[in-house]
Amino acid sequence: MALRPGCSEERFLSAVAALAARHRDFALPPLQANWLAGFLALRPSSAPAPGHPLRRLADACVTELDDCRAPMDLTEIERRGSALPPAHHDEQLALLRRWGYPHVLGHWRFHLTLSDRDPADAPALLARARTHFARALEQPLRAHAIAVWREDAPGAPLRLLERFRLATC
Repeated sequence: MALRPGCSEERFLSAVAALAARHRDFALPPLQANWLAGFLALRPSSAPAPGHPLRRLADACVTELDDCRAPMDLTEIERRGSALPPAHHDEQLALLRRWGYPHVLGHWRFHLTLSDRDPADAPALLARARTHFARALEQPLRAHAIAVWREDAPGAPLRLLERFRLATC
């Protein structure tokens, strides 16, 4: 998200730190390499329930940090809205207008993207990813921090700004 005028990076980072302090670290659901909308990603083997700490944290990031988000212009809303799937178009368009992204709250899907969309030789890439991550994904994983990344220009590499530890159990 882009910061709105009047919300400094320092203020945003303070808000993220406060949010992290209100949430405890937790066990992630088991992950697997699989496809999501044409991207290879690490995803939960089953969707976390609405009350799962991962869902609560994701929802809090959207709702509690929204006052720092710059609103989208109407052209961008129309562009993104035109690409939404028909099955949930109206719901996701409402989320896009309100929160700046259509895949939040009840439409959010945790994932760690591993590829570009529709990569060449997709079946072989999936097989290699499953082999590569197999041992690591056998281990229980914990979420223990929120990381804030910055994209200095559209398409530029992401740069880690800061990590904020969640409260410990």
